[in-house]
Amino acid sequence: MGQSKRKDYTISDIARISDVTVASVSKYVKRNELKPVRLGKNNSKYFDSSVLDEIRSYYQRKSEKQQEASSEHRPATKDDVIDELRARVRDLQTTNELLRNELKVKNDQIADAIRLADQAQQLDLTTHNQKVLPEPEVKTPEVKDKSEHDDEKKTQKFKLWPFR
Repeated sequence: MGQSKRKDYTISDIARISDVTVASVSKYVKRNELKPVRLGKNNSKYFDSSVLDEIRSYYQRKSEKQQEASSEHRPATKDDVIDELRARVRDLQTTNELLRNELKVKNDQIADAIRLADQAQQLDLTTHNQKVLPEPEVKTPEVKDKSEHDDEKKTQKFKLWPFR
């Protein structure tokens, strides 16, 4: 008896018939875990006509959805564009005002930090000056008689602060 020959298709054949890329068909096959009916030379995969019909209908529906979406989008008029731009300007003005307020707060914080740093520096200088007071030196007049005084003792230090 005669066997009816069925037609098997490679991924390249399906892509050409469905008018999509080979990569798209390969992704569809992998994503839907479609099994080939047989493997050919060089590990080429052959699918039956039901897979061809499934892939072709999938991409036709997808194409129709894209056309509907593009046909639903009406072209923008000048008034629509102007309204959209005005809304965007208002949003940008609001954002600008918020950023200005944040900048003012940051500038105030910086000014406070500088004032505190100056105060800390003044306090540090004041405490440092109180701790280390130089002892004043008082020069005594030279004595004519060198026998009573050594040459090294021409200058005497007097402590003016007895509580030290």
